Amino acid sequence: MTSHHHGRLAASEVVPTLLALLLTSCVLTGCNGGKELATQNGVLITPPETISTFRLAGSLGMAVTDQSAKMVSMRDEHNTVVIFADPGGQAYVNGKAVAQPAGGVVRADGVLFVPVSFEPAIRAALRRAPPPAETASPLPSPAPAAPPRPAALGLVVIDPGHGGQDPGATSIYGDQEKHIVLDVALAAAERLAQSGVNVRMTREDDRFVELEARADMANRCRADLFVSIHADSARNRGAEGFTVYVPRLATRSSTLAADSIAYRLKVAGVASRGRKEANYRVLVRTVCPAVLVELGYLSNGREAARLASASYRQLVAEAIANGIVDYLQGS
Repeated sequence: MTSHHHGRLAASEVVPTLLALLLTSCVLTGCNGGKELATQNGVLITPPETISTFRLAGSLGMAVTDQSAKMVSMRDEHNTVVIFADPGGQAYVNGKAVAQPAGGVVRADGVLFVPVSFEPAIRAALRRAPPPAETASPLPSPAPAAPPRPAALGLVVIDPGHGGQDPGATSIYGDQEKHIVLDVALAAAERLAQSGVNVRMTREDDRFVELEARADMANRCRADLFVSIHADSARNRGAEGFTVYVPRLATRSSTLAADSIAYRLKVAGVASRGRKEANYRVLVRTVCPAVLVELGYLSNGREAARLASASYRQLVAEAIANGIVDYLQGS
């Protein structure tokens, strides 16, 4: 189990705890009508087979344009989708109620979660783009004066966890998580920029940024990928290895990104705990594919010593950046 300083549980201990809390919550609230569900150490406690409306929007190729405790709206060029938590959890596409499904909408940490069955029902009701009108063949364009610049590989938001008054975990040698992950994130961002990736940072120095603001940045700039970087801690001093998290019921794009990063970290020689699922707040609030990387355990003497080394942090940063590039290139 992670220490209370870090605020996250090892995955093997999270599941029983979450199930117990979820059952208690369902008994108390009836699991309907947009009831507010609990959070546990940064993980949202939601019923199985539900996804956040942010993740739903991303899967549908839409953007969340408005949200409240009772409703969320999302749009693309041709459609508007509105989902209401009360009464009955109904979805509307372009002003028309979707026949199925209805109900089962819950709220956790201010975010609405809907059954996964909402996606195919809404997708079937979306208005398709009209076919392009036939036009006369245009005249040949003159040759450009200079070759065009290659398009950027993609836009990635890098999120160094914690910061400011929130130090995160502290290693057995006294190093704070917020400083370690910022150093890794900055080095990863530099390597990504050298590879032709546009990079935005949620923070570039030791400042506090709200979790909602981190996800909002990725949503506003329509990022291709959101990567949050953390370091773990546990009461079990023997726990070691990096972990790459995706949200529960993650999209294929999120799992591909996670697997690309995990592969590069393993190739670099970093002990691995693989890919796991957890509804961390920053993951469920993003529309784009999103992953959270735990660099290793600051409670483990060997890993804490490695992460205190600038050369090891650079190695880890380059592995993460290479994994991101692999994903963006479709490798």
